[in-house]
Amino acid sequence: MLEQALRVRAPACPRCRRERPKRRGRAGQRPRRELERMLHRRVLVFVTWARACGLTRKEAAVCVGVADRSVAEWQRRWDDDRLAIEPLGRPVERATPLDRAAVFAFLEVSGVRTGLPALQGFFREIARAELAELRVRYRRVVRQRATVVIWTRPGAVWAIDHSQAPVAIDGSFRYYFAVRDLASGEELLVLPVHDVATGEALLAMRRLFACHGPPLVLKMDNGSAYISELFSALLDAHGVLPLYSPPGMPRYNGGREAGNGQINIRAHHHAASAGRPGHWTCDDIEAARRQANETGRPWGAHGPTPEEVWNARRPLEHELRLSLCARVHELEPAVRHEYRLPIEGELEAIKRREVLRVAVRRALREHDLLQYRRR
Repeated sequence: MLEQALRVRAPACPRCRRERPKRRGRAGQRPRRELERMLHRRVLVFVTWARACGLTRKEAAVCVGVADRSVAEWQRRWDDDRLAIEPLGRPVERATPLDRAAVFAFLEVSGVRTGLPALQGFFREIARAELAELRVRYRRVVRQRATVVIWTRPGAVWAIDHSQAPVAIDGSFRYYFAVRDLASGEELLVLPVHDVATGEALLAMRRLFACHGPPLVLKMDNGSAYISELFSALLDAHGVLPLYSPPGMPRYNGGREAGNGQINIRAHHHAASAGRPGHWTCDDIEAARRQANETGRPWGAHGPTPEEVWNARRPLEHELRLSLCARVHELEPAVRHEYRLPIEGELEAIKRREVLRVAVRRALREHDLLQYRRR
Protein backbone atom coordinates (compact mmCIF):
# COMPACT_ATOMS: atom_id res chain seq x y z
CA MET A 1 0.00 0.00 0.00
CA LEU A 2 2.82 2.37 0.85
CA GLU A 3 4.61 1.65 -2.42
CA GLN A 4 1.47 2.52 -4.35
CA ALA A 5 1.07 5.74 -2.38
CA LEU A 6 4.67 6.70 -3.11
CA ARG A 7 4.16 6.40 -6.86
CA VAL A 8 2.93 9.98 -7.00
CA ARG A 9 4.18 11.97 -9.93
CA ALA A 10 5.35 15.53 -9.35
CA PRO A 11 2.80 18.02 -10.72
CA ALA A 12 3.66 19.95 -13.85
CA CYS A 13 4.95 23.47 -13.35
CA PRO A 14 2.06 25.93 -13.99
CA ARG A 15 4.48 28.62 -15.17
CA CYS A 16 5.78 26.79 -18.22
CA ARG A 17 2.97 24.21 -18.59
CA ARG A 18 5.46 21.35 -18.89
CA GLU A 19 7.18 19.10 -16.37
CA ARG A 20 10.52 20.41 -15.16
CA PRO A 21 13.69 18.36 -15.70
CA LYS A 22 14.33 15.89 -12.91
CA ARG A 23 16.47 17.42 -10.19
CA ARG A 24 19.25 15.59 -8.42
CA GLY A 25 20.42 15.55 -4.83
CA ARG A 26 18.52 16.97 -1.87
CA ALA A 27 16.23 19.14 -3.98
CA GLY A 28 15.27 16.23 -6.23
CA GLN A 29 14.58 13.85 -3.35
CA ARG A 30 12.68 16.31 -1.17
CA PRO A 31 9.14 15.72 -2.57
CA ARG A 32 9.45 11.95 -2.15
CA ARG A 33 11.09 12.20 1.29
CA GLU A 34 8.32 14.54 2.49
CA LEU A 35 5.67 12.13 1.21
CA GLU A 36 7.39 9.22 2.99
CA ARG A 37 7.52 11.17 6.24
CA MET A 38 3.81 12.00 6.01
CA LEU A 39 2.90 8.33 5.41
CA HIS A 40 5.14 7.12 8.23
CA ARG A 41 3.51 9.56 10.62
CA ARG A 42 0.05 8.37 9.61
CA VAL A 43 1.08 4.76 10.18
CA LEU A 44 2.39 5.63 13.64
CA VAL A 45 -0.84 7.45 14.47
CA PHE A 46 -2.86 4.41 13.38
CA VAL A 47 -0.65 2.01 15.35
CA THR A 48 -0.97 4.16 18.46
CA TRP A 49 -4.76 4.21 18.10
CA ALA A 50 -4.91 0.44 17.42
CA ARG A 51 -2.82 -0.36 20.50
CA ALA A 52 -5.16 1.80 22.57
CA CYS A 53 -8.00 -0.36 21.22
CA GLY A 54 -6.32 -3.57 22.41
CA LEU A 55 -4.29 -4.71 19.37
CA THR A 56 -0.60 -5.43 19.47
CA ARG A 57 1.87 -3.45 17.41
CA LYS A 58 2.45 -6.43 15.11
CA GLU A 59 -1.29 -6.85 14.50
CA ALA A 60 -1.66 -3.16 13.78
CA ALA A 61 1.26 -3.29 11.35
CA VAL A 62 -0.35 -6.19 9.50
CA CYS A 63 -3.53 -4.13 9.07
CA VAL A 64 -1.67 -1.50 7.05
CA GLY A 65 0.61 -3.95 5.25
CA VAL A 66 3.86 -2.93 6.94
CA ALA A 67 6.47 -5.05 8.71
CA ASP A 68 6.55 -4.79 12.48
CA ARG A 69 10.27 -3.95 12.52
CA SER A 70 9.64 -1.02 10.13
CA VAL A 71 7.06 0.39 12.54
CA ALA A 72 9.52 -0.04 15.40
CA GLU A 73 12.24 1.78 13.43
CA TRP A 74 9.89 4.64 12.55
CA GLN A 75 8.84 4.95 16.19
CA ARG A 76 12.49 5.10 17.29
CA ARG A 77 13.28 7.79 14.72
CA TRP A 78 10.18 9.74 15.74
CA ASP A 79 11.37 9.76 19.34
CA ASP A 80 14.89 10.82 18.28
CA ASP A 81 14.41 13.51 15.61
CA ARG A 82 10.71 13.50 14.64
CA LEU A 83 11.49 11.64 11.38
CA ALA A 84 13.75 14.39 10.06
CA ILE A 85 14.09 14.38 6.27
CA GLU A 86 17.48 13.12 5.09
CA PRO A 87 18.53 12.52 1.47
CA LEU A 88 19.56 9.00 0.52
CA GLY A 89 22.56 7.86 -1.47
CA ARG A 90 25.91 9.46 -2.07
CA PRO A 91 26.29 13.26 -2.20
CA VAL A 92 25.78 14.71 -5.65
CA GLU A 93 28.94 15.61 -7.55
CA ARG A 94 28.31 19.02 -9.08
CA ALA A 95 30.33 20.50 -11.92
CA THR A 96 32.10 23.81 -11.38
CA PRO A 97 30.77 26.94 -13.14
CA LEU A 98 33.67 26.78 -15.60
CA ASP A 99 32.92 23.14 -16.40
CA ARG A 100 29.22 23.90 -16.92
CA ALA A 101 30.09 26.77 -19.24
CA ALA A 102 32.40 24.45 -21.20
CA VAL A 103 29.64 21.83 -21.57
CA PHE A 104 27.14 24.44 -22.77
CA ALA A 105 29.68 25.83 -25.24
CA PHE A 106 30.31 22.32 -26.57
CA LEU A 107 26.57 21.71 -26.99
CA GLU A 108 26.20 25.08 -28.72
CA VAL A 109 28.67 23.90 -31.37
CA SER A 110 27.73 20.22 -31.63
CA GLY A 111 23.95 20.66 -31.37
CA VAL A 112 21.14 19.52 -29.08
CA ARG A 113 21.20 15.96 -30.46
CA THR A 114 24.64 15.27 -29.03
CA GLY A 115 24.54 12.03 -27.03
CA LEU A 116 25.92 11.29 -23.60
CA PRO A 117 28.77 9.07 -24.87
CA ALA A 118 30.13 12.01 -26.87
CA LEU A 119 29.88 14.30 -23.85
CA GLN A 120 31.62 11.74 -21.65
CA GLY A 121 34.41 11.43 -24.17
CA PHE A 122 35.17 15.14 -23.95
CA PHE A 123 34.39 15.68 -20.25
CA ARG A 124 35.71 12.60 -18.45
CA GLU A 125 36.05 14.41 -15.11
CA ILE A 126 32.31 15.20 -14.90
CA ALA A 127 29.87 12.55 -13.66
CA ARG A 128 27.52 10.99 -16.21
CA ALA A 129 24.40 12.03 -14.27
CA GLU A 130 25.66 15.63 -14.13
CA LEU A 131 26.25 15.64 -17.88
CA ALA A 132 22.76 14.26 -18.46
CA GLU A 133 21.23 17.01 -16.32
CA LEU A 134 23.23 19.73 -18.07
CA ARG A 135 22.11 18.39 -21.45
CA VAL A 136 18.45 18.45 -20.35
CA ARG A 137 18.84 22.02 -19.10
CA TYR A 138 20.43 23.11 -22.36
CA ARG A 139 17.70 21.49 -24.45
CA ARG A 140 15.03 23.16 -22.34
CA VAL A 141 16.57 26.58 -22.92
CA VAL A 142 16.81 25.90 -26.66
CA ARG A 143 13.12 24.94 -26.74
CA GLN A 144 12.16 28.17 -25.03
CA ARG A 145 14.26 30.22 -27.42
CA ALA A 146 12.78 28.46 -30.43
CA THR A 147 9.24 29.64 -29.68
CA VAL A 148 8.02 32.49 -31.89
CA VAL A 149 5.20 34.71 -30.64
CA ILE A 150 2.74 35.82 -33.33
CA TRP A 151 0.27 38.68 -32.77
CA THR A 152 -2.48 38.17 -35.29
CA ARG A 153 -4.54 41.38 -35.21
CA PRO A 154 -3.08 44.86 -35.88
CA GLY A 155 -4.22 47.40 -33.32
CA ALA A 156 -5.16 44.83 -30.67
CA VAL A 157 -1.99 44.78 -28.56
CA TRP A 158 0.40 47.69 -28.02
CA ALA A 159 3.74 47.68 -26.21
CA ILE A 160 5.16 50.68 -24.38
CA ASP A 161 8.47 51.43 -22.73
CA HIS A 162 10.75 54.23 -21.55
CA SER A 163 14.24 53.95 -23.01
CA GLN A 164 17.34 55.93 -22.15
CA ALA A 165 18.87 57.59 -25.19
CA PRO A 166 22.62 57.07 -25.77
CA VAL A 167 23.05 60.86 -25.86
CA ALA A 168 20.86 63.66 -24.59
CA ILE A 169 18.26 64.58 -27.21
CA ASP A 170 18.47 68.33 -27.91
CA GLY A 171 20.78 68.47 -24.93
CA SER A 172 17.96 68.06 -22.39
CA PHE A 173 15.87 64.91 -23.01
CA ARG A 174 17.59 61.86 -21.51
CA TYR A 175 14.76 59.40 -22.31
CA TYR A 176 12.11 58.76 -24.89
CA PHE A 177 8.69 57.17 -24.47
CA ALA A 178 7.91 54.69 -27.24
CA VAL A 179 4.65 52.97 -28.24
CA ARG A 180 4.56 50.12 -30.76
CA ASP A 181 1.77 48.04 -32.25
CA LEU A 182 3.01 44.46 -31.98
CA ALA A 183 1.06 42.85 -34.83
CA SER A 184 2.07 45.36 -37.50
CA GLY A 185 5.32 46.64 -36.02
CA GLU A 186 4.11 50.23 -36.45
CA GLU A 187 5.91 52.73 -34.23
CA LEU A 188 2.96 54.81 -33.08
CA LEU A 189 4.95 57.24 -30.96
CA VAL A 190 8.54 57.99 -30.00
CA LEU A 191 8.40 60.99 -27.69
CA PRO A 192 11.53 62.50 -26.04
CA VAL A 193 10.89 63.07 -22.32
CA HIS A 194 12.88 64.43 -19.41
CA ASP A 195 12.25 61.51 -17.03
CA VAL A 196 10.25 58.29 -16.60
CA ALA A 197 7.47 59.87 -14.52
CA THR A 198 3.79 59.12 -15.04
CA GLY A 199 2.63 62.55 -16.24
CA GLU A 200 4.14 62.64 -19.73
CA ALA A 201 3.23 58.98 -20.38
CA LEU A 202 -0.38 59.67 -19.39
CA LEU A 203 -0.70 62.63 -21.76
CA ALA A 204 0.87 60.66 -24.60
CA MET A 205 -1.44 57.66 -24.13
CA ARG A 206 -4.55 59.87 -23.98
CA ARG A 207 -3.54 61.45 -27.29
CA LEU A 208 -2.96 58.05 -28.90
CA PHE A 209 -6.27 56.68 -27.61
CA ALA A 210 -8.04 59.70 -29.10
CA CYS A 211 -6.27 59.39 -32.47
CA HIS A 212 -6.26 55.62 -33.04
CA GLY A 213 -8.66 54.24 -30.46
CA PRO A 214 -7.55 52.22 -27.43
CA PRO A 215 -6.10 48.75 -27.92
CA LEU A 216 -7.40 45.63 -26.21
CA VAL A 217 -4.17 44.96 -24.28
CA LEU A 218 -1.23 47.16 -23.32
CA LYS A 219 2.07 45.33 -22.81
CA MET A 220 4.63 46.94 -20.48
CA ASP A 221 7.16 46.36 -17.73
CA ASN A 222 6.82 47.12 -14.02
CA GLY A 223 8.11 50.69 -14.19
CA SER A 224 6.80 53.15 -11.64
CA ALA A 225 5.02 55.11 -14.37
CA TYR A 226 2.95 52.08 -15.39
CA ILE A 227 1.94 50.65 -12.02
CA SER A 228 0.68 53.97 -10.66
CA GLU A 229 -2.97 54.47 -9.80
CA LEU A 230 -3.38 57.22 -12.41
CA PHE A 231 -2.14 55.00 -15.22
CA SER A 232 -4.30 52.08 -14.09
CA ALA A 233 -7.34 54.37 -13.94
CA LEU A 234 -6.69 55.49 -17.53
CA LEU A 235 -6.59 51.88 -18.74
CA ASP A 236 -9.73 50.95 -16.79
CA ALA A 237 -11.61 53.94 -18.21
CA HIS A 238 -10.90 52.79 -21.78
CA GLY A 239 -11.32 49.05 -21.15
CA VAL A 240 -7.66 48.23 -21.82
CA LEU A 241 -6.17 45.15 -20.13
CA PRO A 242 -2.61 45.54 -18.78
CA LEU A 243 -0.05 42.82 -19.54
CA TYR A 244 2.93 43.30 -17.22
CA SER A 245 6.30 41.63 -17.74
CA PRO A 246 7.68 39.36 -15.02
CA PRO A 247 10.02 41.27 -12.69
CA GLY A 248 13.60 41.36 -13.93
CA MET A 249 12.71 39.94 -17.38
CA PRO A 250 12.93 42.71 -20.03
CA ARG A 251 12.96 40.11 -22.84
CA TYR A 252 9.29 39.43 -22.09
CA ASN A 253 8.61 42.76 -23.80
CA GLY A 254 11.03 41.84 -26.58
CA GLY A 255 9.03 43.45 -29.39
CA ARG A 256 9.32 46.84 -27.76
CA GLU A 257 12.96 46.32 -26.82
CA ALA A 258 13.80 45.45 -30.43
CA GLY A 259 11.98 48.57 -31.59
CA ASN A 260 14.07 50.69 -29.22
CA GLY A 261 17.23 49.29 -30.77
CA GLN A 262 16.01 50.16 -34.28
CA ILE A 263 15.13 53.70 -33.21
CA ASN A 264 18.61 54.20 -31.71
CA ILE A 265 20.37 52.95 -34.85
CA ARG A 266 18.27 54.99 -37.26
CA ALA A 267 18.51 58.15 -35.12
CA HIS A 268 22.29 57.77 -35.00
CA HIS A 269 22.49 57.51 -38.80
CA HIS A 270 20.27 60.58 -39.26
CA ALA A 271 22.38 62.61 -36.84
CA ALA A 272 25.63 61.37 -38.43
CA SER A 273 24.43 62.21 -41.96
CA ALA A 274 23.74 65.76 -40.72
CA GLY A 275 27.33 66.05 -39.45
CA ARG A 276 26.54 65.79 -35.70
CA PRO A 277 26.87 62.11 -34.67
CA GLY A 278 27.12 62.97 -30.97
CA HIS A 279 24.17 65.36 -30.91
CA TRP A 280 20.66 64.05 -31.46
CA THR A 281 17.59 66.22 -31.97
CA CYS A 282 13.86 65.58 -31.78
CA ASP A 283 13.81 65.68 -35.59
CA ASP A 284 16.25 62.77 -35.68
CA ILE A 285 13.98 60.71 -33.40
CA GLU A 286 10.89 61.49 -35.49
CA ALA A 287 12.76 60.74 -38.73
CA ALA A 288 13.87 57.40 -37.28
CA ARG A 289 10.27 56.56 -36.36
CA ARG A 290 8.97 57.43 -39.83
CA GLN A 291 11.75 55.51 -41.55
CA ALA A 292 11.05 52.40 -39.44
CA ASN A 293 7.37 52.53 -40.41
CA GLU A 294 7.84 53.33 -44.11
CA THR A 295 10.86 51.25 -45.05
CA GLY A 296 10.93 48.39 -42.54
CA ARG A 297 10.36 44.89 -43.97
CA PRO A 298 9.70 42.55 -41.04
CA TRP A 299 8.05 39.97 -43.37
CA GLY A 300 10.83 39.87 -45.95
CA ALA A 301 11.98 41.97 -48.86
CA HIS A 302 8.72 41.48 -50.77
CA GLY A 303 6.42 41.79 -47.76
CA PRO A 304 4.42 44.85 -46.67
CA THR A 305 5.81 47.62 -44.52
CA PRO A 306 4.54 48.20 -40.97
CA GLU A 307 2.70 51.32 -42.15
CA GLU A 308 0.86 49.40 -44.87
CA VAL A 309 -0.25 46.73 -42.41
CA TRP A 310 -1.29 49.35 -39.86
CA ASN A 311 -3.34 51.36 -42.38
CA ALA A 312 -5.15 48.19 -43.52
CA ARG A 313 -6.26 47.22 -40.01
CA ARG A 314 -9.90 46.70 -39.09
CA PRO A 315 -11.47 48.65 -36.22
CA LEU A 316 -11.73 46.72 -32.97
CA GLU A 317 -15.26 45.58 -32.20
CA HIS A 318 -16.73 46.59 -28.86
CA GLU A 319 -18.11 43.06 -28.43
CA LEU A 320 -14.59 41.65 -28.75
CA ARG A 321 -13.37 43.95 -25.99
CA LEU A 322 -16.20 42.93 -23.68
CA SER A 323 -15.70 39.24 -24.44
CA LEU A 324 -11.96 39.43 -23.77
CA CYS A 325 -12.41 41.25 -20.46
CA ALA A 326 -15.10 38.82 -19.34
CA ARG A 327 -12.92 35.82 -20.19
CA VAL A 328 -10.00 37.23 -18.23
CA HIS A 329 -12.20 37.59 -15.15
CA GLU A 330 -13.43 34.02 -15.61
CA LEU A 331 -9.88 32.66 -15.83
CA GLU A 332 -8.52 34.46 -12.77
CA PRO A 333 -9.91 31.99 -10.15
CA ALA A 334 -8.42 29.03 -12.01
CA VAL A 335 -5.04 30.76 -12.24
CA ARG A 336 -5.14 31.57 -8.53
CA HIS A 337 -5.85 27.92 -7.79
CA GLU A 338 -2.91 26.77 -9.94
CA TYR A 339 -0.55 29.13 -8.15
CA ARG A 340 -1.96 28.15 -4.74
CA LEU A 341 -3.25 31.63 -4.01
CA PRO A 342 -6.52 32.60 -2.27
CA ILE A 343 -9.43 32.32 -4.68
CA GLU A 344 -11.05 35.45 -3.27
CA GLY A 345 -9.75 38.63 -1.74
CA GLU A 346 -7.04 41.10 -2.60
CA LEU A 347 -3.54 39.96 -3.49
CA GLU A 348 -0.18 41.63 -3.25
CA ALA A 349 0.61 43.86 -6.22
CA ILE A 350 3.23 41.48 -7.62
CA LYS A 351 0.98 38.43 -7.26
CA ARG A 352 -1.96 40.31 -8.74
CA ARG A 353 0.05 41.26 -11.83
CA GLU A 354 1.30 37.68 -12.15
CA VAL A 355 -2.23 36.24 -12.09
CA LEU A 356 -3.44 38.87 -14.54
CA ARG A 357 -0.53 38.15 -16.88
CA VAL A 358 -1.39 34.46 -17.13
CA ALA A 359 -5.12 35.09 -17.49
CA VAL A 360 -4.68 37.73 -20.21
CA ARG A 361 -2.27 35.53 -22.17
CA ARG A 362 -4.68 32.59 -22.10
CA ALA A 363 -7.63 34.78 -23.08
CA LEU A 364 -5.67 36.18 -26.02
CA ARG A 365 -4.92 32.66 -27.25
CA GLU A 366 -8.55 31.60 -26.91
CA HIS A 367 -9.63 34.62 -29.00
CA ASP A 368 -6.97 33.81 -31.64
CA LEU A 369 -5.17 37.09 -31.00
CA LEU A 370 -1.97 35.36 -29.89
CA GLN A 371 -0.27 32.30 -31.39
CA TYR A 372 2.93 30.38 -30.71
CA ARG A 373 4.98 28.74 -33.41
CA ARG A 374 8.24 26.77 -33.43
CA ARG A 375 11.07 28.16 -35.49
